[in-house]
Amino acid sequence: MSREPKAERYAACRRKKGVRLAAISIILVALFVTMAVAGCSQKPAAEKSALEEIKEKGVLVVGTSADYPPFEYTDEKGEYVGFDMDLIRAIGEKLGVKVEIQDMSFESLTQAVKDGKIDAAIACMSATPDRLKEVDFTKPYYITKDAVLVRKDSTLNIGKLEDIYNLKIGVQTGTTQEDWVNEHIQSGEIKEANVSRYPRMDQAVLDLASGRIDVALMDLPPAQKFVEAKPVRIALEAKMSEGDPGIAVKKGAKDLVDELNRIIDQLTEEKVIEQLVQKHLSATE
Repeated sequence: MSREPKAERYAACRRKKGVRLAAISIILVALFVTMAVAGCSQKPAAEKSALEEIKEKGVLVVGTSADYPPFEYTDEKGEYVGFDMDLIRAIGEKLGVKVEIQDMSFESLTQAVKDGKIDAAIACMSATPDRLKEVDFTKPYYITKDAVLVRKDSTLNIGKLEDIYNLKIGVQTGTTQEDWVNEHIQSGEIKEANVSRYPRMDQAVLDLASGRIDVALMDLPPAQKFVEAKPVRIALEAKMSEGDPGIAVKKGAKDLVDELNRIIDQLTEEKVIEQLVQKHLSATE
């Protein structure tokens, strides 16, 4: 049996290794090209909009501060009722989703919207410049006034807002009425020491009735409701801000704002909002 010379065997071995290396290189290049092409063809999934997420989960999570009748409060069964509650449920029906209400302090609502803990907030909340820095708002769904509430037996003569500057004033934190008070504290017309701030409006009314404060500032419809239930009366109707209540949503959620505005317009055309006004706010009309 003949044998190849040692040098020839070595050369043949090197040729085989070279062929194998070339084949492996070709396979790797082909695999790289295939993966690159596949990567280019697979675009990342588009991020869902706020409206799409709500419709997909089938629930609109709404924050409120249920201490403000007739807009939002709880009835004897513990159910959330009032103008805003009926309105947001009507909006939920138009969206085709369920509405889940979460009760929290008024001043925490905008932060809850920002953090994504709730999809929207409805609590007779106006779109003030400071709030618009944090969240977006729908168009107003109701035009309201403000009220100065005093004890029923009060002898105070209040004919204009300037008449309360030197009185003991109660306001709810985070409200446009508190903004008005703060503006006049900064101007020196109201003293900080004369102002009491409350997380809930009913607490302010209790202090008013007991004589701890002279006046309580709030929106007119809630003032009407407190007059029915507590020994207080409305001394003055006024306008403390230019804003009117809208629904707050996360900043940049344009599709949700547009859809809510469309529904508000539709409910207005269908006289639904007018019916809610008659049901809950007729005393102020």
